[in-house]
Amino acid sequence: MRRKVGGVFLAIGVTLGCGMAADEGPAERVGKKVDQAAARVEQKLSEIRSRINEMGVEGRVYARLRWDKALDQAPVDVRVENGVATLTGRVASDAARRRAVELAQQTIGVAEVRDRLTISRDTAE
Repeated sequence: MRRKVGGVFLAIGVTLGCGMAADEGPAERVGKKVDQAAARVEQKLSEIRSRINEMGVEGRVYARLRWDKALDQAPVDVRVENGVATLTGRVASDAARRRAVELAQQTIGVAEVRDRLTISRDTAE
């Protein structure tokens, strides 16, 4: 609009708009805090989903070890983090040790196996 009244009004509107960009109002500050909180919640949910998946992988490895005749009585602990399964505990023989590692490696969700098993002749086969 080329009218003087319209031009003055427009100039005032532009000036106020620029001033608001420099000084955030309460709504903008609240909006930023809400966005930051939502990002933190999303990060936590991602971590929780990852841990639940890891617990599922641990359970699958543990179940496979318990169903195997050579390992069902062996005190073997399984921990999975970022696709890496760590086996600790005792097995009765080197063959049982190899079998435990093999079963863990063949489990969906396991990318790597760390063998921390020891051989103890006292462990039931």
